[in-house]
Amino acid sequence: MSPNNSYSIVDTGGEDPGELQGFRIVTNRPELVMQVIVYGDSPSPDVINNFTMAELLANGAGLTPGDAEVQPQQRSKDPTGQSNGLFPWLARYKDEQLADYLGYADRRIVLMYTPTIYDQYTRLVVNLVNTSADQEALVQNITVRRLVYQEPLDTTTPPRVGNRGEYGNQPVMVKQQSNMDYPEDDVQPIPVLHDTIP
Repeated sequence: MSPNNSYSIVDTGGEDPGELQGFRIVTNRPELVMQVIVYGDSPSPDVINNFTMAELLANGAGLTPGDAEVQPQQRSKDPTGQSNGLFPWLARYKDEQLADYLGYADRRIVLMYTPTIYDQYTRLVVNLVNTSADQEALVQNITVRRLVYQEPLDTTTPPRVGNRGEYGNQPVMVKQQSNMDYPEDDVQPIPVLHDTIP
């Protein structure tokens, strides 16, 4: 991605409502933003992420600046990030170009989102934004996992908008049933292939 540029990854445009199951991005630039916004019936959307990789690191999202600090031999400690079921988290922050155990000598920053409760949406927007004024950003991999409903959402009750929105953290009603036995009057979501850009 060129400097000061943005790129749309997903915009359902109000069609195909469903649930965001998570996402992952692998990049080499700390200035990159993976902007993820979930819309529902509440007046304001739930912004799941609008931070650069560097801002997430500074805020301790999975890793801290001390974890990513480059050692005197110019090698980072390269620990595994701490997962979070509510917010996006950094799984890796290797900001140097020495070869690792597998021989990869590139910078590699991995952002994950693995929510405990999936984010229900009527519209999902995912954008990439390179906030650097002079550095290109390489995206090695990006994956957005979502589940699309077969039937339209029930509009008589507001959907759960994210885990932090107005309707977040509501008790989830679970009916007693086997994995293969669904009552005929229930509308079940149909899994679809996740959106992946190599």
